[in-house]
Amino acid sequence: MSNRHSLHGQIANYVCRKIVLGEWKEEALIPSAIDIATLFEVNVHMAQKAIQQLIDKQVVDADGNQVRVSAGATHKALEILREDFEQFDLPGLAQKMRLLNLNEADLISLLSRIQNQ
Repeated sequence: MSNRHSLHGQIANYVCRKIVLGEWKEEALIPSAIDIATLFEVNVHMAQKAIQQLIDKQVVDADGNQVRVSAGATHKALEILREDFEQFDLPGLAQKMRLLNLNEADLISLLSRIQNQ
């Protein structure tokens, strides 16, 4: 997506998370731009901008006023979220690892411990 900190970027990532988590199934209608704008407490234009980004990336399809999750959208949404993770989360993690003098083995150990909780 564009900028994680932009409102439309946050909305687009929200939609992608819903799809990846299976809460919004492929071919199913998603909430209207008005409903999404209300949820995020933004104007409808901001929600429409996010939806348009996802249309451009073929995550959702517009049919008149209705927007549906595209066939194959789960994979595309996952790619978008992974790109977001790599662009925005990993640099901070790498910086924190350097600060704490952690290496890859330390990180794997910590991740393993968290996953087993």
